[in-house]
Amino acid sequence: MADQSRWSSICSTLISKIRTGFKRLVYFGNKPFRKGLIHFDKRRFNLLTLMGNPIVFDEAILEVQTDEKVTLPRSEPPGFSEKVFDILGDYLQSDTTLTIESAAGCIVDLLPDNDPRHIDIYSLAGLFFDFAEQIPYHHPSMHKLVMLVLAVGRSVKVNQRYSDKWDREWYNRYQLFGQEMRDQLNSLDEENPLEYVSYHAFVGNLLAHHAFRSSSVYAVWQMRCAFDSDCQGKFRDTHVIAAAQYIPWHGQGLFRNVRFADDLDDDSKPLITLRDWRLWSARFREFAEKV
Repeated sequence: MADQSRWSSICSTLISKIRTGFKRLVYFGNKPFRKGLIHFDKRRFNLLTLMGNPIVFDEAILEVQTDEKVTLPRSEPPGFSEKVFDILGDYLQSDTTLTIESAAGCIVDLLPDNDPRHIDIYSLAGLFFDFAEQIPYHHPSMHKLVMLVLAVGRSVKVNQRYSDKWDREWYNRYQLFGQEMRDQLNSLDEENPLEYVSYHAFVGNLLAHHAFRSSSVYAVWQMRCAFDSDCQGKFRDTHVIAAAQYIPWHGQGLFRNVRFADDLDDDSKPLITLRDWRLWSARFREFAEKV
């Protein structure tokens, strides 16, 4: 309990100092975020959300090769991704009249029946992450998005038993969402460092709410990235702030892994040890004192 108490105290100090010293991290910009409207870029579609339209997919590949902007052709009626984009863009604003129940219902109605592995569900997961990365990590809309993910996740359309050709039954609990979470784990973009922080804030929220079966490996990876001696440079602070996102949201889950070793690594050893816990605690303290 003493370790847990010290950890909570250190993390509270860290988050407080990060926020008050935020303007000094010059590559983040010198203007604080406003809790007002968020502009979501409609061109930021995950590639797999475009695969249903060969023309759009070809343009997306062209963007990757040439850095040209993708021009999304309008279709009548709008496709799945465009409809979901409009729902999310409305729901996540502070002045929306759309409730979580109605937003989730609208999205679920767009999903196919009896096919929890349909490409649209993978596309939906990609859109959730694309939106999350555009939301400042401390903005209230981040929590709203997580609550929407949970609401959609209660539908049988994404949580369903199915059988393979050998009549073996499987239970799919947002499996494609978990796969997309791994696919979206990218290296830090030096032009948009806060997107990296927002990604980890989103994942920490999802893990805290048990949105689907997933281990704490994402938090461990980020802790190691932030505090490994090889991870240096001007964006070291970004990695530390990204690691800190797991503390207010998933800190209790991490601490449980220390006590009960629920998660194991590839060698069947505890994913998080007491030594790791104390090392992270010391490194967070060092960082907080420097901010």
